[in-house]
Amino acid sequence: MLKGPLLCFPQNKPWVEVVELSFSSLPSVNDFSIVLLSDLHITHSMNLEQMFAMVRMLSPTLLFLLGDYFSTYKKKKVDEFFSLLSQINPPMGKFAVLGNQEDADFFPSLFEKAGTALLRDEYIFLQKNSLNLLISGVDYGTPNIYSLLRSLPLANLSILLSHSPDIVLSPGDWRKVDLVVSGHTHGGQFRFPIIGAIFTKSRLPRRYASGLTHFPGLYLYVSRGIGTSRLPLRFACPSEITFLRIKGVKKND
Repeated sequence: MLKGPLLCFPQNKPWVEVVELSFSSLPSVNDFSIVLLSDLHITHSMNLEQMFAMVRMLSPTLLFLLGDYFSTYKKKKVDEFFSLLSQINPPMGKFAVLGNQEDADFFPSLFEKAGTALLRDEYIFLQKNSLNLLISGVDYGTPNIYSLLRSLPLANLSILLSHSPDIVLSPGDWRKVDLVVSGHTHGGQFRFPIIGAIFTKSRLPRRYASGLTHFPGLYLYVSRGIGTSRLPLRFACPSEITFLRIKGVKKND
């Protein structure tokens, strides 16, 4: 059953996709939430104030930005985006990765000024009360995923940010990663009855173009994203802001 509008344009209000995940490694007292923003492909007509107002209303514990931020680099929109981003301050921070559209020399200083940690084949260890959380992130097409996976320390929960979901096809020791969050596919942007998405820009099977997949020992969540590419239109594939509720499992005495 389709959630959201059948036709969606870049200036339309995104759909809030709510997803709940439980992990036995988390005590139940450590529930928290994450908002995902992916594939904005910002144009002059996109309502950034509306988008960030929605993020503020959701009041997440963490904010993750998953790449492909602009369709064109118009100074007014770039300044507006990073100004609004700087005004969002989740209690455990803001983290971003680069997509395949980004100039790797242009963006790091802008994210830094907006108080957002840009993760480039690296990880950050967060601790709050009894919660130990590992956040790692990779550049698009990184050749360093094998060594990054080897270097990850143990934590209650380990989350990896990658613009493309194809990162899960990379060889390496994935046992220290619990959840991968990504975008890139736009969910296909155009989806049709029975056959679903046709073009996904991914080497994964088309059924993994959006939403939650549970592989052995690992969850993958792929956001449909907010913007569009090539044609400024979505069909049966509404743009999304993702709200992840992460829950612990209550242990029996």
